[in-house]
Amino acid sequence: MVVRQGNRDIGFARTKHQLDGGNFNRENSLLAVYGLPDRADLVNPQVTMLTVYALPKKGKRSMRKVYAGMYGSGVYDISFSVDNRHIVVATRFGYVTIDMRTKKSTFQMTDEIDLELQECDSK
Repeated sequence: MVVRQGNRDIGFARTKHQLDGGNFNRENSLLAVYGLPDRADLVNPQVTMLTVYALPKKGKRSMRKVYAGMYGSGVYDISFSVDNRHIVVATRFGYVTIDMRTKKSTFQMTDEIDLELQECDSK
């Protein structure tokens, strides 16, 4: 995977899954991507993989993996909390909140998340 900003490559990383979707945090310091594993059963896929990368600092090229997880219910969306401490993963059965400091996750079968999430800036 190569990350580009404008016409310039700013980072690269190898993944063990396809890239079905993803999201940058507002500061463009983290990138979360998700997709089926490279060796998925396409007739009956059971797992979606999520990987979070720290984008490289100026002058460096490789991205650093800071979290990886697997979800059996499919991933539909990823959001970052305003303070960048949490990532919220929307799955078929509910929401998984990942604390990026402790790397622990919690599952909620509700439509409401108790975190303020980042939103895209309109330009």
